[in-house]
Amino acid sequence: MSTAILGAIWLLGGCGPPGVVAPDLEEPPIEVRVFLDGPIRAGGGNLIVQTEFDVGGGVELPEPVAGGLEFVADGRPITERIGARDVVTQRYVFRGGPGHYEVPPLLATWTDDEGTSVEAQSTPLFLDIEVDPVQVGELIDIVEPP
Repeated sequence: MSTAILGAIWLLGGCGPPGVVAPDLEEPPIEVRVFLDGPIRAGGGNLIVQTEFDVGGGVELPEPVAGGLEFVADGRPITERIGARDVVTQRYVFRGGPGHYEVPPLLATWTDDEGTSVEAQSTPLFLDIEVDPVQVGELIDIVEPP
């Protein structure tokens, strides 16, 4: 086979059937993430709150809260430009006694230059300080392979 024929087959192999359009994977104008920065130690640990949003708007960085835990910002937020988005990262040190804690979803509002607002929230984060994770219920309806 000639190189031209092989090249045409290779190009056509990447095409879908006629009329099929790739889905629009547009990102929302704001996203909020909360995650641990390292392992939890006796008495506490480190937490990251990260907000990513479209340039041309403003956002207020939400602060984490959880009953029984104290959160203290560790330095100033760091802002980075990645493509057409700004990413603001704030590190927190948290402290608390032994127990199970939930950091509820953090809500952030992005407002563009025209005053249009969009809200986003993080997922909740569950923390276990100096205790074993909670074991709720049993696994059922699972058949072990022979």
